[in-house]
Amino acid sequence: MRTRHQAEYRALLERHRTVRGQIRNGGLPALERKAAYSVSAFERARELEMLREQQWTERESLTRPLTYREWVEMMARQGDEAAIAQLRGWAYAERRRHRRQREPEYRNRITGLLPDDRDPLPPKRARAMEDWDRQVDTATGNVDYRRQGERQFTDEGWALVFRSNEAESETMLAGLLLARQKFGPDIDVQGSENFRARTVMVVVEHRLDIRFGDAVLEAQRLKLLNLQAQQEELLRAARKARTAQSRRTARDPQRPPPKPGPEQSPDGPDR
Repeated sequence: MRTRHQAEYRALLERHRTVRGQIRNGGLPALERKAAYSVSAFERARELEMLREQQWTERESLTRPLTYREWVEMMARQGDEAAIAQLRGWAYAERRRHRRQREPEYRNRITGLLPDDRDPLPPKRARAMEDWDRQVDTATGNVDYRRQGERQFTDEGWALVFRSNEAESETMLAGLLLARQKFGPDIDVQGSENFRARTVMVVVEHRLDIRFGDAVLEAQRLKLLNLQAQQEELLRAARKARTAQSRRTARDPQRPPPKPGPEQSPDGPDR
């Protein structure tokens, strides 16, 4: 390790020595050269401090065993279910001791209806989230799910919390799929009316096996399902009619279409 650390240190100094040579021989005006030297010196100092801290941490890890807390945090980052549950237990005890500030009253969230406090589903078991990034908060055990580097929602164990009222439909679908795996088919939805209504639409559109504990939302879901079934029935009838017409045309392509009957007046049939 010592040889590698020395090589890393020499490589960093050599790289910055090359940069200073480029500044010196680059033909810059005096004021620009002065500024460039300053920036180069700042960056060299910053990178040296970062390298020293990194190397010190590596040396410490060899000479000092991990504490229990550090070991649990390390296992939680790897997605260990028991470790994440332990972090949540510590966070809960800490909140009880210090009476932290209450969470905002109105936050968009999806929760389970079961009375028991189930352990959170580990990210590695959430099949619908395979293409997402995740980050474990080692202070609370919460898991942030991110897309394109931005946090979309957080798994707090008993709830999936969305920080935006304008979450994209795909983001809401991913959250609902995870909620279905965590909580089962019966869920509750809290938050803005827009968020609640869009949640119902996503459930119906993607035919998710989910029911709502809120009577209003469940009524909306059933109504949309009924409308969806009616539209599908109309589409099936139209396809059936087109298929029948195509078959008749194929059997007798020379047969002229039927003539329309006598036109009736608005007052009834002619007498």
